[in-house]
Amino acid sequence: MVFYVAEFIVTTALRWETPLNGLKVIRVSFLMWAYFIFRTIPSKRFEEFIDIALKITLFQTFLYFLQFVGIDILAGGTLNTERTEEAGLNFAWNIPTFTIFFFYFILKSGFQRNVKVVLTLLFLSMIFLTFVRGIIISVIFGLGYFIYKQSDRSKIIPVMGGGLLVVLISMSIMDRKTDSSTEDPVTEQFSEIMNDPESLVLNNGTNGTLTFRMAMLMERVYYLIENPQYLLTGVGTMHEDSPQTASQFDFVIGTINEEREYGRCIIESGDITWVPIVLRYGLIGVALHFMLFVVIIRETHNRNDFLFALAPFYIGAIIRSFDGSFFEDPVQLSLLTLFFAMVSCAKQNVME
Repeated sequence: MVFYVAEFIVTTALRWETPLNGLKVIRVSFLMWAYFIFRTIPSKRFEEFIDIALKITLFQTFLYFLQFVGIDILAGGTLNTERTEEAGLNFAWNIPTFTIFFFYFILKSGFQRNVKVVLTLLFLSMIFLTFVRGIIISVIFGLGYFIYKQSDRSKIIPVMGGGLLVVLISMSIMDRKTDSSTEDPVTEQFSEIMNDPESLVLNNGTNGTLTFRMAMLMERVYYLIENPQYLLTGVGTMHEDSPQTASQFDFVIGTINEEREYGRCIIESGDITWVPIVLRYGLIGVALHFMLFVVIIRETHNRNDFLFALAPFYIGAIIRSFDGSFFEDPVQLSLLTLFFAMVSCAKQNVME
């Protein structure tokens, strides 16, 4: 929080940005101050909250599946017609907020075996029905970590068999969404990105693919390298729509947004978390943001209660951060802050 305030003060003091626009940039980040409010909540209340949140999530799950029979009640409803035509199957992005967390929570819980199996399959089904490769891959990595930490060594063979089945299903789903916009192998595309990120998009303007996101990120990294005064702390809290942003940057690659002056975003990106962080906050900012993941994983990976679920959850979140926004998403940032408070208030309960 001190870093955000310092960035704001320097940016406005040097008149790189107006105070109002600077505040607009960091207003979501200031949600993290809620940590000090959450810290006042007794641990028992947190446990009650998880119980209530699970019931609400299960009700939302029922509403989620209703979409597939034409009943759109859940927020952000309606099936994704573009993906339906592409893969020949129905998909919907709007899974409940706690879906992935409760997937790991159920695996760790002491529920009866039959209940645990049903709920696990229910949450896993929703994850696959998003048809979002970043989410699916992140859950596979998180699940692999969960199996490594939690499985009884005597049952490792059937557990690995189940994990392999999940991977095979995932590969089958992702194969249906193979990017047909380019015939170049992924390795060649990444090599091209490292040498000249702009060339990829100039020849292939596909928005939302992994190669597009990495090219967008590398273009910002090269900007900092070419302007070393920004390398450590970035360009500051500059707003996407300010005149200074339009005059200072001439990036070729950006998330498509027809409402913007150039038809694309210059700083903001809903495609990848790290583009605005790299540009605005430099290497120090990237390290500070990444450490939030490291700290919460470190504090939960050896716990023997439900908070262990946060370790695989945030291992997956690191992967998902390359496939969407995180630190500028108020929901994800609020959850991270809440979970930090839970861990901070919880009694020591680690594996022996």
